[in-house]
Amino acid sequence: MKSKYVSDSDAGQMFDIVKATVSFDVGRIYTSQLNNLSYSIFRNFVASSTVGASYTSSYTANVKSLKKTLDKMQSKFAEIEG
Repeated sequence: MKSKYVSDSDAGQMFDIVKATVSFDVGRIYTSQLNNLSYSIFRNFVASSTVGASYTSSYTANVKSLKKTLDKMQSKFAEIEG
C-alpha cells in the first residue's frame, strides 16, 4: 500500500510511523457486543449512591459474563483469521 500511495521517502517514513502507532479501543468499538460491560461496570459503580458499595463487588458481579462474551468474540475472530 505504501508504494502505491506514497510519492517520496519522507511521506513513506510518515506512513510507517502512523502504521506503527495506530491503535483501536476494542472495548469502545465492540461495546454493544460486550453488552456494554466494557464501560458500564465502572460507570455504574461511580453513579451508584449505595453506601459501602465497592468497585470490587461491582466487577465481581459482572466479570464472569464479560469473560464469557470475550471468549465468544475471540473464537469468532479466530474463525475469521482461519
